Amino acid sequence: GVSRSSPPDVSSSAGAIVRPVLSAPLPLLELTEAVDVKWVDRDIALVECDIFATALSEGSIVALDAEWRPDSDSRTRTPVETLQVAVASRCWLLDVPRLLSAEGPALASLLRRLCSGECLLVGFGLQGDFERVSHTCRDLLGGAALDPKRVLDLQGRGSAKTGLRELVRTSLGRDFDKTEQCSDWSLRPLSSAQLAYAALDAHVLLQLAVGSSTLLTSPAALAAALVEMPSRPASRPELSNGLGPEAVDAELRSLGLAFLGADDPSAASAVPCNTLALVDDSGGNGHPARRFVVVLESSVRLCLPWAAAAAALAFSEGRGGSGVSGPLLPPPPLALRMVRREELVPLFGHPAGALGPLGLRPDAEGTRPLVFLDESILKHDLVLIGAGEAGRVLAVKPSELRTACPCVVAALAAT
Repeated sequence: GVSRSSPPDVSSSAGAIVRPVLSAPLPLLELTEAVDVKWVDRDIALVECDIFATALSEGSIVALDAEWRPDSDSRTRTPVETLQVAVASRCWLLDVPRLLSAEGPALASLLRRLCSGECLLVGFGLQGDFERVSHTCRDLLGGAALDPKRVLDLQGRGSAKTGLRELVRTSLGRDFDKTEQCSDWSLRPLSSAQLAYAALDAHVLLQLAVGSSTLLTSPAALAAALVEMPSRPASRPELSNGLGPEAVDAELRSLGLAFLGADDPSAASAVPCNTLALVDDSGGNGHPARRFVVVLESSVRLCLPWAAAAAALAFSEGRGGSGVSGPLLPPPPLALRMVRREELVPLFGHPAGALGPLGLRPDAEGTRPLVFLDESILKHDLVLIGAGEAGRVLAVKPSELRTACPCVVAALAAT
């Protein structure tokens, strides 16, 4: 036999026999157990909240893939059976036939939001996947084709004939077992091998998107790399400068709102809160997006459909809670989404980690974003809120914040 470590000496003389040198096999690509994989056949509205809330903290980049039974001939198109959605730390495997029949409108909501541009979609042959999904859900979508706004299709890397397995081999130095690709994806339940393949088929796209030649086995390391990926620049360069803590302090003074610094001993019991920025794009092009911020405990997650319902109610009643007034508007069908990182400063005045409910950027007409308070924070004496600079927080009484700052109080935390 031929040694794999020491190739034989081959003479250049006529009649010499050249024997091939066998290279060592590549290690097999596997999904780390640290990635949380979930099978989804119900409660898709709650899953939508999970997907986008998790994506927001992991670079707002989502990998997408789909599986279906092989077509029997060129004239038939088998429907999508499994749709995989992955971020660095999690992967959701959607049972499309089940969700289509039991929770169609909620599934349509998720599909449209995935296409909205809120997150960058990463795939391999995304056009084919979206054509297949659109065909599968054609009745649900009214015959309209899904049209994703922001995509990174990895099929363009390498030559036109380079498949995903070869791209994984050359980019990550791993072999990708594609045996299950042509299995029967209409089976229920799917086999453990199918589930493992489906999750890996989507999650590896994130590894490839980063462009590192080293496999990032830690979800935290992969998320950090995705956050650092170049993103689309702000579309409003004239608003590229943050307002800073001065804007927050100015509004505190104008409202007469008492506050404590985070290092004040009296603030030791204050409950940390997150402030999330949302926009409603339902007005379409040429119409300014309605802007919202939601303040809720950092230990809970936002339920976006509930926030959308609360926002629609506030606008339909021409109010925004205590102290808010405005023209009576018809109940709008809100297309509420979390903002992208690059939109925070232009639309809200503060970067990630600095946003709070005060000192927000007004629009061209002087209107500030509408503030929502999750009702659970009102039970606390003090809460910590962002204050215009990354790492700077202030302690305020939520009851006084509610009175002084025009806001809406609603149940917004996912249960």
